[in-house]
Amino acid sequence: MGDLGILAFNKGDKFWGTEDFATGLGLMINGVQYALVYATSYLYNPMTGTYDLHLRFVFYDVFGLDDDDLDEYGAESGWNVFNSQVGITAWWQLQHQFNYAPLVTRAVVTRKYLNVPAI
Repeated sequence: MGDLGILAFNKGDKFWGTEDFATGLGLMINGVQYALVYATSYLYNPMTGTYDLHLRFVFYDVFGLDDDDLDEYGAESGWNVFNSQVGITAWWQLQHQFNYAPLVTRAVVTRKYLNVPAI
């Protein structure tokens, strides 16, 4: 199957703060813990040799910080965007030193892909 255009959460340049890194999406999501894909409907057209697909993407992410995030974005890092290192360090401390549970986020996206060539 060709490129279905699966969503990315870290488009842009982290250093220059463009696209997802300008809006915070690259830092807030960047990657997900689980990605499930369901085919909600599909139709094969034997005359054209193509499929019509309706897919449902279900993403789960743990909205928390791990040690790597602290090293990369925390107060001791070289990353300096709007002085957010202090907040990131405090967030890490709440989660790891004071046992605040990270938020689990679920996102659902549906997409239609029409006339996808059968391989």
